[in-house]
Amino acid sequence: MKALTKTLLAWASIGLPLTAFAQSADVKYCAALADKYNDFVGQDDLGKGKTNNPVRVDVAIEKCKSGDVSGIQMLEQALKNARVTLPPRP
Repeated sequence: MKALTKTLLAWASIGLPLTAFAQSADVKYCAALADKYNDFVGQDDLGKGKTNNPVRVDVAIEKCKSGDVSGIQMLEQALKNARVTLPPRP
């Protein structure tokens, strides 16, 4: 039982930093997708700062801004639909 515990602790000490790095990379990628969407697809309502983006895209952008990477898939699809090249993944 002690050997199993030591093994699990060893794997956790290796796996947790890798997980944190992956999340950090996903957060950066999500932000890059949101920026690219805003630069190339997002529409401004006569310079008033109000966008005419689909609600689901606005939600995905807001998720990315808050560090929630669950908006990645929506933004990727929205950019592909607009025929905009996706940014490279870090």
